[in-house]
Amino acid sequence: MIILNTNQNQEITSQALDSIDQIEDQDLLDENLRFENKKCGPSDYTNLSASPVLDVNKLNNKFDLLWLGQALKKFDRTILILVIVNYMNLGFLTLLILSTKAYFKEYLGVSPSQLQTAISIIYLPWGFKVVYGILSDAFPIFGYRRKSYLIINGLINFISVLLIVPGIYEEYKFVTILLTFGKMATASTDVLVDSMLASEAKKDKISGSENLQFIADTFQGIGGVLGAILGAIFTQYTHPKYGFLIYSCLGLSIFIASINLKEK
Repeated sequence: MIILNTNQNQEITSQALDSIDQIEDQDLLDENLRFENKKCGPSDYTNLSASPVLDVNKLNNKFDLLWLGQALKKFDRTILILVIVNYMNLGFLTLLILSTKAYFKEYLGVSPSQLQTAISIIYLPWGFKVVYGILSDAFPIFGYRRKSYLIINGLINFISVLLIVPGIYEEYKFVTILLTFGKMATASTDVLVDSMLASEAKKDKISGSENLQFIADTFQGIGGVLGAILGAIFTQYTHPKYGFLIYSCLGLSIFIASINLKEK
């Protein structure tokens, strides 16, 4: 009997010790949960979204806003504006070419061979883009290697294309000369803006060039789509001179953006 009682006492003691260990473990778990709630706040699972797609869209929107905000903080805003305007201008070259072809064929009575010659002459300044960069580096105007030339280019682009709108100059040779000056200003502006874009990209050595080039390509694509749509409307339903008017306004926007440019 004594041996039996001893075994029973040992069994009861071991069960009591196990119960104490379980209670201590539970207390430790509760303490850890209270600590996490104080640290991170209580978890409310009732507010979780039922659709994971909505959460992904929210994260993407936040990422886009964050990326754009970081770009505005890292890079000079005046240069970013100039990059956007310049590449919109390059995209709208579609509008200029469509308006030029329609104006030459339907209103100036130019033959196909003369039209092809005129288009080749208009695009000729693009072959001398290297010269524009060397010229701006070698001969600064009023102490500026970029800003002064950009202002001049904006004015040339604006005035030369705007002179075609009233229809005063009906000779295709003179119109070709005006458009060639406008193209020269566009090509020179593109060289100068690209040089500033390369300098700005150095501020973010990891992804600066990719981000800036993405901005440039995006707005050039937008300008190309809008230019094609407007060009089709003006050449088919109204008058090509409205295409020249819009393109000249882009030259004016380059002039305004260049005035506000902060060149170091």
